Amino acid sequence: MPLHYSLDDYNEMIGEIVRDERNSMYLYKFAGEHYYAVRGTFKSREWLVIFGRGGVGVERRELIEKFAVGVQYLEVSGFELLELLDIRSAIARQEHSLSEEERKRLEEADRCFLRNVRQIYAVISQIADLAEMRRMSGAAPSHWWWYLEELVEAEKVAV
Repeated sequence: MPLHYSLDDYNEMIGEIVRDERNSMYLYKFAGEHYYAVRGTFKSREWLVIFGRGGVGVERRELIEKFAVGVQYLEVSGFELLELLDIRSAIARQEHSLSEEERKRLEEADRCFLRNVRQIYAVISQIADLAEMRRMSGAAPSHWWWYLEELVEAEKVAV
């Protein structure tokens, strides 16, 4: 990275690499956390961008808020939507200890997610095989948000 780059330049570079659907994406598991790595080029140089759901030790409330906001603003890359699935799984692992307020916020976010499931599935399926991502992430069958194709199909049947 050139020394003269500003934080905005750095963010622009990362954004372009992550949103470019031609780039390769990998999922890594480390210490019970999921991290995505995207390998791609920016200005004729190859880069590796690694990101997770906010790093290790993110507070439950922050995860819920990130998920709730994320499902409202879906004009992002498939990589970022995959991260939302991971965030939702992290919340599920802590669901037994949610406060009433956190539970209500999560239920609102889940409803928003379900209203937009068709769009989420369309964007993710452009960059990844969802069944493979489920397998790689170890998604539990109870984590319904990882089964987008089934949710879309159920929506068709219900209509």
